[in-house]
Amino acid sequence: ARPQPARPQPARPRTAGPQTAGAAATLGVLVLLAPVLLLPGLAWGAAGRLQAAQYPADWLRARQIIDGDRRPGSVLLLPWAQYRRYGWNHGEAVFDPWPRLVARSMIWNDALQVGSLVVAPESPQARRLGPVITSGQPLTAALRAAGVRYVVVDAGPLLTERGPRLAALAGLPGAQVLIASGDLILYRLPNGHNPPER
Repeated sequence: ARPQPARPQPARPRTAGPQTAGAAATLGVLVLLAPVLLLPGLAWGAAGRLQAAQYPADWLRARQIIDGDRRPGSVLLLPWAQYRRYGWNHGEAVFDPWPRLVARSMIWNDALQVGSLVVAPESPQARRLGPVITSGQPLTAALRAAGVRYVVVDAGPLLTERGPRLAALAGLPGAQVLIASGDLILYRLPNGHNPPER
């Protein structure tokens, strides 16, 4: 009699050994912890530290005035710095929101400072007006020549001032103070020919 060939045995599912199961469990734990380890601020936000802040009523009123004006002209943002700390935002350092809050063209200091290194502003208007703004000289004529219609001051010691000298203190003689509060000051420059926005 001829020997019969061996029948192939059906494949049996392999069960994970203790090492494989342990590696999978470790990987699962790492996947769950990765967001907390890599983005600890996210964990704080989830714990209630991260909250939305409401703009003050005077900010919204200023936006309505600026965007509701049919005359052309851009908006200058002072102080001449990129980051702010607002009391209504619990003193957290923030990138100034005004350039995204209004529809008009905004001139602001978009220079980037890292330590003592300063990268020049990207905006040609900011590069051109920066030396004028930081000169300490009256700004009204230069700003009107550059097509500026409004000036917003949203931080700094000027917010504590009141009275008829408010425009002069900001270096804006002849400007009209539309809003003056502890949250902002909104100036409109004197009427006259404003070149088209660039």
